[in-house]
Amino acid sequence: MLIVRGRDHDRKIIGELRRMLQVACKKLKERDPDTGGGSTVEQAFQKWDKHGTGKFTFFLFSSLVRQELHVMPAIISDEKLRMVFSCMDLDGNGTIELEEFVEFVTGKPPPGSNKDSDH
Repeated sequence: MLIVRGRDHDRKIIGELRRMLQVACKKLKERDPDTGGGSTVEQAFQKWDKHGTGKFTFFLFSSLVRQELHVMPAIISDEKLRMVFSCMDLDGNGTIELEEFVEFVTGKPPPGSNKDSDH
């Protein structure tokens, strides 16, 4: 589970970005109802994973936030965006995989993940 330690401002940024991603996932599903199986969040991840790698690098995540969500650096700086990315990257490997993305957006691990429900 995502644990945010630090200032209230950082928690607010993370919460706002989570809400923006939730809305964007729903809008994507409404615009393109034939996106395939899986949850709305999983479908959005697959659609935004432009290279089909199953993971987001910081560059791809930053592009998603800036271009799809229209969040300019004056709203969330690149430094804060990198902080959010690091919080989402639960295993610390430098990328955000589907499970990490789903957990960030929904607040819980995706069904069928190997995480225990109490983590």
